[in-house]
Amino acid sequence: MSKCDPKGTGGQGFKDSSEMLKNYKSYAFVCVLEKQVLFAGDLDLIEKGEWGTLKKSSQKSKEC
Repeated sequence: MSKCDPKGTGGQGFKDSSEMLKNYKSYAFVCVLEKQVLFAGDLDLIEKGEWGTLKKSSQKSKEC
């Protein structure tokens, strides 16, 4: 078991298809949000200090 998978199911411990669908929708939302943040960084809409913090947070979340 890990902090990212508390049930130790390898990410496949869905109770039913609706739970699996919610999981995929959540993942898709996170992907869209990440692309928006990266795009804002490319356009210099995010200050450099904040950009570094966002990058570190993003890398930590990808460890799961």
